[in-house]
Amino acid sequence: MTANVEDILKDARALSPYEQLELLQELAQSLAKTLSPIPGTPPEFWSGYSLEELAQQQNIPVVHNLQELVMPDWPEEDEVDDFIKYVKNQRTECVQC
Repeated sequence: MTANVEDILKDARALSPYEQLELLQELAQSLAKTLSPIPGTPPEFWSGYSLEELAQQQNIPVVHNLQELVMPDWPEEDEVDDFIKYVKNQRTECVQC
């Protein structure tokens, strides 16, 4: 490792964790622009989006009323706890496959 890189690392370690993460993101984006494994890929392809940005781009509907999520054909006699137990059992069986 060169002295220049060691100096940069020393300065980077003095940053807050948030600032270190921001530095890593900027370095990754910079490298992605110059070392793109897919020729002709625009830099925007490699930039990360927040959940809010992704939801807006994909026109994800906003749920204003939880009743909108209720399954209309859910049998009243079925308890949610039984359903959760069933799902857990299915996952356990799948892991043991």
